[in-house]
Amino acid sequence: MDADYSNMYISQPDPDLCKQICAFDEQYQAFTFVRSGVEGDRTRCYFKNGVPSPTPREGRNSSIRPRW
Repeated sequence: MDADYSNMYISQPDPDLCKQICAFDEQYQAFTFVRSGVEGDRTRCYFKNGVPSPTPREGRNSSIRPRW
């Protein structure tokens, strides 16, 4: 189970943007940042409503929801 709940393209190639978006929605428990060129020509965040087991994949960074 990958737990993907939602995804969106982001304007900058910065995983911190995914982290900031994830921090403000209680439903998101984790995210995966995908660099442009990996799944197309745009940078994307996948938001997850669970925390799946880590699976290292090139061009991706994942993290759990920050607790600010």
